[in-house]
Amino acid sequence: MQTYNNLLSSIKRSLGSKLNLLEMSDDEIIDGIKEDIIPFFSQYSPLKKYCVIGPDQLIPFVPFSGNPEWSYLLPIGLEEYVIDIIDCYINNSNNLFSGTKYNGGISGSVNVFEPGVSGVLGSGLVDVGINNEYADMISSFSSANTWELVPPKTIVFDSKVEYGIVVYNTIHTELNTILPDYFHRLFKPLCIANVKLWIAALRSKYENIETPMGQLRLNWQQLEQEAQQTIERITQELQNIPPDHFIYFK
Repeated sequence: MQTYNNLLSSIKRSLGSKLNLLEMSDDEIIDGIKEDIIPFFSQYSPLKKYCVIGPDQLIPFVPFSGNPEWSYLLPIGLEEYVIDIIDCYINNSNNLFSGTKYNGGISGSVNVFEPGVSGVLGSGLVDVGINNEYADMISSFSSANTWELVPPKTIVFDSKVEYGIVVYNTIHTELNTILPDYFHRLFKPLCIANVKLWIAALRSKYENIETPMGQLRLNWQQLEQEAQQTIERITQELQNIPPDHFIYFK
């Protein structure tokens, strides 16, 4: 159901196109949706994607150039627009994906129910707890390799990255990648409201039109007012979408 044909049908029904001639063609409406509405909507509910970086993506460093040393070019398409970086899962020399959800998990005895250093059956679980607490203490003393996005698609780190997975937000290119509840509750009404606004702008050139049948009132002000109210309401709902991270610790 999340197709341009479905969206156009909904827009035309809302504008009464069966009886009212629309001043915009289907292609013009779709172009406006792609160029204006989808980029705006994607700032609040973007498409999440992943890419891998390594030595091949490292930008050669030129001393005394003023550019950061550990800069990596994201291996994505030329037309792909990066809104922001959600997270980076990077390795270090000691532990692959250290400090992330891709970490190896609990460490210690292969079987936590085997005898540990105390020789008591099941004390392997205690050893695991001690080992993990020790690993957390060591990790807390280690410096974090933070990152920063440099538009359009360069990511800069504090130190060298041998291998990493970058999670980033980008603009939707297809309607079916939008979450279904957001599509029907927010995106579709936003498209209808914007098309009303575009048509009102076209009709505003004329207050009245004289025809052989009499004078026609375009009444574009009402159309514009309805559209602006809807856009303001949906924008407020988009701003209330929870962020990826409330508080982020490195």
